[in-house]
Amino acid sequence: MAPIWLTLEVRPHIAKYIYLVGFAITAVASWLLRDYSHNALEHIPQLRKCNAPDGTYENSCAGKGAVLRISFGNFLFFALHFILLIRVRRTTQARRLIHTGFWPLKFCLWIFLLGICFVMPNSAMSGYGQFARVLAGIWLLFQIIILLDFIYDVNEWLLKKANMGFVLVIGTFISYCGAIAIIGAIYKFWAPHPSCGLNIFFITFTLVLALIFTLISVSPWRLETAGLLTSGVVFLYCAWICWSALASEPDDARCTYQGSRGTTAEKAIAFILGIAAVCYSVITTCVESRAMDLEAQRVEDSELLPYRPEFFHAIFGLASAYLCMLYISWNLDTLPSLSGDGKFQVDLGWIAVWVKMASQWCCVVLYIWTLLAPRILRNRDFTDRPVGTVAK
Repeated sequence: MAPIWLTLEVRPHIAKYIYLVGFAITAVASWLLRDYSHNALEHIPQLRKCNAPDGTYENSCAGKGAVLRISFGNFLFFALHFILLIRVRRTTQARRLIHTGFWPLKFCLWIFLLGICFVMPNSAMSGYGQFARVLAGIWLLFQIIILLDFIYDVNEWLLKKANMGFVLVIGTFISYCGAIAIIGAIYKFWAPHPSCGLNIFFITFTLVLALIFTLISVSPWRLETAGLLTSGVVFLYCAWICWSALASEPDDARCTYQGSRGTTAEKAIAFILGIAAVCYSVITTCVESRAMDLEAQRVEDSELLPYRPEFFHAIFGLASAYLCMLYISWNLDTLPSLSGDGKFQVDLGWIAVWVKMASQWCCVVLYIWTLLAPRILRNRDFTDRPVGTVAK
């Protein structure tokens, strides 16, 4: 029988935060290796091959290689947990310990996998990088679905309250005013003259899409739980995505607004807040989304785990790939030119711009589909129902 300290078990609600702390530590380690450890990385055989044609050592290549390796180590760790925890639902199942116990062995395994990735050939990391792009896209899709679900839940809750009409009106007003203010600001700073054709297209197309789904949301063909508030919040989100995409344009782009970079202190604060936002999104996606919530399916069964552990680790695996893409700006060839010394920069470059705009268009398509689906699929019942039930 294994010693107690070796099989140390904690409650599932505590376990999720232990995994989160480990994930956050690797995120910080990725940043440190990318920006501050070039001299050390030069001694790693696989990263020693990061030489320019003139024979000089390319720091950005080594930093990117370190980020990819840490991301792959994280992905392997969480993928292994996902496989071993499939169909684990109850506290009485012995395999639950894979999620809530064996912490000393688990941390050793995590460190071992991270170390192994640093001796893997560069070709393997290149392949993982392509795969990570797909995983990161799935992560973004998860976030969009959860956002739309949250917006509908809030709107439906307000509609059911007799005295909440003023909240709907104020929320709608603030959302549209905020979105229009953002659109006006990005027109001013990222489209100062007619030659900024691509930027003008992004901004104008955002406005056109907002007009389309706003008209649908007040038409008789819309989903009953939709309205101007849901469209206003989606418009605000799309405007923010457009601003974020244009702010990701590289410094050498013709219409880049240089004031968006900020001082080193401002970039550091934004960097920390960005990583914190990713960590928060990970933990909320893991345990609070309807698709993974076992509490909603609980009858009177105290043996059920509070969330599905295999999907918990699947989300962490997706987040590992997404964070990697942020650090290397979705670019597997060379990191884009960074302002100043490049410290604290994430998600910068033309690939990042197009990924963000694609996520905006995906959000709009999904939102319009939710508005029109009840009219298109007339044989389905789209009324609110418990998770796991089948539509009539």
